[in-house]
Amino acid sequence: MTRMYSFFLCLVCLMLTGCGYFYSGTWEDDDDNWERAYGYEKPDDIDVVHSWYWRSPHFTVEYELYMETTLNKNILQSFLSKGDLVQRPGDASESIKDLVGYDTRPDWFVPKTLDKYETWVGRVPVEFELFIDRETGHLYWHEIQL
Repeated sequence: MTRMYSFFLCLVCLMLTGCGYFYSGTWEDDDDNWERAYGYEKPDDIDVVHSWYWRSPHFTVEYELYMETTLNKNILQSFLSKGDLVQRPGDASESIKDLVGYDTRPDWFVPKTLDKYETWVGRVPVEFELFIDRETGHLYWHEIQL
């Protein structure tokens, strides 16, 4: 009976640590959000203005990310060079609040009407949207995988 109990206890511990319970949560403007999202330390040449990251305690990777950075040509080139994004026209009367799926959107994310941004959308490999502020050059992106 003791062997069976030990085996069961080990199995439960393995399942709990592998299911994301210890990696789940919500973090806003946390310096570690880049690493949480991408699995490596943020490069020094990237200036993150705002970030919001949520990860579920599910056994598969489920997360949502909102990020704002100053203009960084390396990031922009890496996003656009993959060829998986399609440009979406901005409507002067439309705001980000009008789009479906932005229930958790932080107030700082895409605060102007959509015509003020160059907008790109795609699935690379997750749902992805990139907004480039036409005036400041700031990059806003949203990723979600559920």
